[in-house]
Amino acid sequence: MNEWWAAMPSILHFFYIVAFGSSLVLVIMLLLNMIGLSHGDTDLGAVGGHDISPVGGAHLLDHDTGLSWLSVRTLLAFLVGFGWGGVMVWEATGNTALTIISATLIGAIFMFIVFWLMNAIFKLRDSGNINFANAIGKVATVYITIPPKREGSGQVQVTVQGRLREASALTDYEERLAPGTKVVITKQLDSTTFIVHPERSE
Repeated sequence: MNEWWAAMPSILHFFYIVAFGSSLVLVIMLLLNMIGLSHGDTDLGAVGGHDISPVGGAHLLDHDTGLSWLSVRTLLAFLVGFGWGGVMVWEATGNTALTIISATLIGAIFMFIVFWLMNAIFKLRDSGNINFANAIGKVATVYITIPPKREGSGQVQVTVQGRLREASALTDYEERLAPGTKVVITKQLDSTTFIVHPERSE
């Protein structure tokens, strides 16, 4: 084993580390989902309470599901495709530039596939008989940063009919609402989009 590893070039070390590491994390996430210890995906557009989304507070979201292109699952999918793709292309060609380019493309394809699958799953899940009008007046938790003065939409998590749901949200508040902020749902704009205000301002 040590001789096999030592005989590899550095670039192959890198791709194997990325491949094994990301695959291990992905398996752990899947196991946590299976036993119910995972509470959904984490959007990377808001880290440490700071909005790092595209200019203007716009998130690359599907507004029916609240899914983001840049999330833990999609990032892991990219790394898995990048790592294993790099290993396979290097083993086949031995060309550094071609390996890096091909691995990046393969990672992007994996990322798109996972986003598309999760989007389809969430849409299927949301096609039930949940009446989001029942969320009006309830306290929700900001999940994805909500820009101020309706400059863009974010996302909240709220319990509706006994189930924790995600929904798009805007606010008239003058400050952005960071993830974890408690808000009150005051109005429904469409089937899964609400107007919210900070709970403390009520």
